[in-house]
Amino acid sequence: MTRPAAALVWLVGLLFAPLGIAVAVWPDAHWVLSLALLLLAVVCAVDVWFGRARLAGMEAFAATDGQMAQSREGALTVHLRKPATLAARGVAGLALPPSFACDSEEVLLSFAGGHTDYALTWRMTPRERGRYPLDTLYVSLLSPLGLFECGGALPLGLEVKVFPDAGKYGTLLARVRGQMGARLLRQVGKGREFEKLREYSPGDGFDEIHWKATARRRVPITKVYQTERMQEIYAVVDVSRLMARRFGDSSALDEYLRVALLLGTAAEQRGDRFGVILFHREVSRFLRARNGKAHYAACRAAMFDAQPEPVPADFFELAAFLRTRVPKRSLLFVLTALDEPSAAVSLDKAASLLGQRHLPYVVMLQPGGVAPVLAAPGDDLYSGLAGHLQWRALRELEMSLRTHGVRFHMVEPGALAAKVLGLYDEVKQRQLL
Repeated sequence: MTRPAAALVWLVGLLFAPLGIAVAVWPDAHWVLSLALLLLAVVCAVDVWFGRARLAGMEAFAATDGQMAQSREGALTVHLRKPATLAARGVAGLALPPSFACDSEEVLLSFAGGHTDYALTWRMTPRERGRYPLDTLYVSLLSPLGLFECGGALPLGLEVKVFPDAGKYGTLLARVRGQMGARLLRQVGKGREFEKLREYSPGDGFDEIHWKATARRRVPITKVYQTERMQEIYAVVDVSRLMARRFGDSSALDEYLRVALLLGTAAEQRGDRFGVILFHREVSRFLRARNGKAHYAACRAAMFDAQPEPVPADFFELAAFLRTRVPKRSLLFVLTALDEPSAAVSLDKAASLLGQRHLPYVVMLQPGGVAPVLAAPGDDLYSGLAGHLQWRALRELEMSLRTHGVRFHMVEPGALAAKVLGLYDEVKQRQLL
C-alpha cells in the first residue's frame, strides 16, 4: 500500500500554484507547466520505487506466544529485523481483535543505520478469553524523499492466548496461597483411611477392635485410622448455551472458569489432586485429577478457550462418563445453571447416578430477579411473581437432589468464589468425602 505523504501535498501546492498563475497570465508558458508535471511524475515514480525497495529484507517475529490475562492490562512485544544499512522513519501496526482495548494500534518507527533488531511493544487489555491469531505486522515507511508512505505486510505467525484471570479474587487467592498451606483446619472425627494395627489402649471403642487380629494374637488389637490424603477434586464446568448469560462485565462461563482455577490452587495447597471436566451435550474435555505445577498449567490451558456451545446440558451423559472414567470417589463441584426446566429435569433424573459413588456439589449463579417475592419487593408485581416461582422451583429441586446425596447451592455472583472455597473447607473439615 502506497499513499501520498504530507510533503508531497506541500510540494504540489508550492510548485504548481505559481506556475498555474503564470500560465493564466501568459498562456504561451503552458509548456513550462507540462514539463514540471512530467518532472514531478518521474521524481514520484523513482521515489516510490526506492520506497518500496526499503521493505525488502525486513522480517517480523515473536520470541514466544503471547499470553495475557482477561481484563488485565498486558504488554505484547514483537521483534522487527531490518537491513543494517536502512535508515528511515515510519509506523508499525497490528490488526487487533475488537475485544482488545488498546490506546493505539500503531507504534512509531525510527530506524538508524547500523542497528538491525528492534523490539516493538503494544499495551492492551483483552476483554474476552480465547485464542487470537495475529498473522501479520503492517509496516509503513517514508520514501527516501519523504513524498510517499510505502506500506507492506510482514508475516508474523503470532497467537495470543487470553487466559481467565483468577486474580480477580485477589483476597481469596492470597488466603489460599498463604494460609491454607500453613494452617491446617481442625477436622471432625478420627479419619477413614486405615493406617495400622496396634495393641488395645484404655479408651478405645469396641467398634475399633480388629476381632480377627485379636483372635490370632490372643490380645486385643485396635485399628488405627488416619485422615485420607490425596483426595480427588474435580471442577465440572457446564459449557452449554446457558453459560453465555452475562453477569456484569463477564459471562457465567468466565466466572465459573475463574472459580475452577481458584479451586485448583486450593487443592494444590491442600495436597489433593485436581481435575477438570467440561461438558455440554457430551463431555468435551477431561483432565484426570493430578497435582503439580505442570498439571495446573495443563488445566488452565484446557479451559482458557472454552466457549458456550448452542446445545443443552446432558447430565445423564455426564453421569455415565463419571461412572466409567472416574472410578474413585471424588468431590465434584458442578458449576452450571438450572433455571431452565429441561436442565433441572435432566439433573434430577441423573442425580442418583451422580450421588451413588461421588460427592457432588451443584453450584449455580443466582439469576437476576430469582428470589422470594417478599425478599425483593418491587414495583413490577408480575416480574416479582415470576422470579418467586423460579426460586420455588429451584428450592424444590434442591430438596429432591438432597435425597440422592447431591448438594445444591444458588449463590449471588459476588460470593461465588468464597462459597465454593467454603464448601471445600467444610468437606475437608468434616471428612465428608
